[in-house]
Amino acid sequence: MSTDPDVDRFVRHLQACAVGEAKARPAVAICRSLGLEPDERNRRVIRAWTLLALKAGHLVCAGQKGYFVPATPAEVQSTTRRLRGEAYELLKRARRADELSAERFELAEMPEPARETPALLALMETA
Repeated sequence: MSTDPDVDRFVRHLQACAVGEAKARPAVAICRSLGLEPDERNRRVIRAWTLLALKAGHLVCAGQKGYFVPATPAEVQSTTRRLRGEAYELLKRARRADELSAERFELAEMPEPARETPALLALMETA
């Protein structure tokens, strides 16, 4: 379990009613089940809890239908493939912003750009 009782309650909820992607629960439904207002702020809270649950060692996934505890390795792979694709798109946006910045500003004004590490480059190749 995590050190956050809300995260633990979130994980227990998914374990009780959202095992397998076919039973995924949308954030709005999770909010209602946990007694939260299903507004944008609380949907962001659900996303944050997903990250905290993973950090605490709970395998929680998210897909188009909502949040769930995976029942198969294929369900995990589907989630990680989507996450890698999102990371790749963010890296492309960052690279383009660096390019536009180099065109617009004098080199003396610009801070050293972040370097893509070997791990990030490998990620970009697999996405």
